[in-house]
Formats: sequence, structure tokens, C-alpha cells
Amino acid sequence: MSFIPVASKPLASMTVCRTFLRPLTSAPSPASPTKSQIMSLYRDLIRSSRVFASHNYRDYVHRRTRDTFRENAKETDPKRIEALYQRGMRDLEVARRQGWLNAQFKADKSVVER
Repeated sequence: MSFIPVASKPLASMTVCRTFLRPLTSAPSPASPTKSQIMSLYRDLIRSSRVFASHNYRDYVHRRTRDTFRENAKETDPKRIEALYQRGMRDLEVARRQGWLNAQFKADKSVVER
């Protein structure tokens, strides 16, 4: 999947779009994901929370990621781990897309953020 700019010259926002909306390269694996793949997913989800302009969204994504991973840290069933990993990959795509949209259409900073 490639991103083709509509205008003859790429806009500044097009670069941002390519960065945050790039397709995920990891294909679904037939076996349960490795510990390093899971930790990479965790780091990517935490990083994706940083792109939100609104501190409410930023904190929500960070908190939800942290709590979900802590809640499922002791999971041993390979099928359940695979299902959780696939859900995390979908959540990462959503977080990247929403983070980009939030950054493009950001509102003025609230009193808390100033």
C-alpha cells in the first residue's frame, strides 16, 4: 500500500501522513508471537500515544495500553496470546490513524496544558 499525493508537490502534512499511516509490516504469524514482538508492540503503542495533541487522548491511550498489558502479562495460552497480539496490532493502527487526525485538527491548548 503506497500513499500517492493528490497535488503535484507533496504537502508538509503528506510526510506526516506517510509516517503515521504506514502499513504495518509484520504479517500474522502462524505461531504465538515472541516476547520481543510483544514488547515491540507495547513500545509502539506507547509511542503512538505521544502524537496526540490533546493531553486527554494522550493519557487515555498510554493508560489503556499500560493497564491492558499488565492485566494480560500472566497469560500462558498460546491461542489467547495470539488473539491479544492481533488485537494490539489493530489497536496500534487505530491509535496511529487517530493520532494523525488529532494532530491535523488540533484545538487550542487547554488550561491544564499551558
